[in-house]
Amino acid sequence: MIDAQLCFQSFGAHIFMASNSEPIRENNPAPDAAREPDIQANHSRPDIPPTLGVSTPPPTETHYKVTCEPEKDWWDKFKPFVEMAGIVILSVYTWYTIKMYYANKEAADAAQEGAAAANNAARIAGNALLSSKQSSGDTLDQMKNQSKSMLKSATASGVQADAAKNAVENAKQSLQATIEGFHLEQRPWAIPFQFQLGAEPENGKDIKVTIWVENTGKTPALDVIPTVSTSLWGLEPPQPDFSSIIPIVSRGILAPEVKNFSFDTGADHFKPKLPDVAAYLDARKRIYIHGIIRYRDSFNDHHWTTFCIWHKVGTPLDRFDYCEHGNDVDHREAHEQR
Repeated sequence: MIDAQLCFQSFGAHIFMASNSEPIRENNPAPDAAREPDIQANHSRPDIPPTLGVSTPPPTETHYKVTCEPEKDWWDKFKPFVEMAGIVILSVYTWYTIKMYYANKEAADAAQEGAAAANNAARIAGNALLSSKQSSGDTLDQMKNQSKSMLKSATASGVQADAAKNAVENAKQSLQATIEGFHLEQRPWAIPFQFQLGAEPENGKDIKVTIWVENTGKTPALDVIPTVSTSLWGLEPPQPDFSSIIPIVSRGILAPEVKNFSFDTGADHFKPKLPDVAAYLDARKRIYIHGIIRYRDSFNDHHWTTFCIWHKVGTPLDRFDYCEHGNDVDHREAHEQR
């Protein structure tokens, strides 16, 4: 585009110079030649040499065709088609816009009609509401009164329900207390009451002590399992851990007031060594027997009795005294086993 403008300007200048150029006249002074000396005298500067005006010859026709008639590029070839495509797209867009305008106008008209219909329906509903407001108010008052009555009844029923619940809970507690009292009154009590040492301790021989047990309760003692531990000590030893001691392989039934139930410490297989036997014979040590008797009652509650006895040299073989600690019975620990 810029090259075309330059060519147009050059061509215009060429035409202008060709139309205005005239040959230099010889010996034909200008009409105002008489005044030139005055003008030059007034405006000339001696230090600037005079210049001669020389006109440039016009460009040739061949040069004009080469420089001002360029070949067409790809844009010049496709520009008409692009302009036609733009016109078609603009026409389609205009047609679609007009169509959307009419569609929106129809929708707006339909919405306006619907709003008018809804307004009429709301007006009719408002009139109906006003007409039924009085009757609704009366009905609401009746419902409030009924609700108050029902609340009072519910409150009274709640109080009665709480009272009934408390009564049931008290009855359950009383029944449980009665059952526990009955179990306690009827339960068996396995108590060791007699002890007999087979012989004085000897080096390498088992110490054997026979223990008799009596049931002083009112019901049989079931699954009676005794466990014992024998030792020689100078002072009362601590109570052993019966869970680590192998119980006597015996599981019997001890009826009330029966006194011929017995077991011995032979299963413990305690064989004192010679220094321990010498300390015992010098009264520096005693024979200590720790034991526990486990059993259950007819109500399937588990019970136990622990005992600790000791014997010293020089006393009868059936003479045993109770230790300061280790003699106890279960304290109504139902369904538990020591």
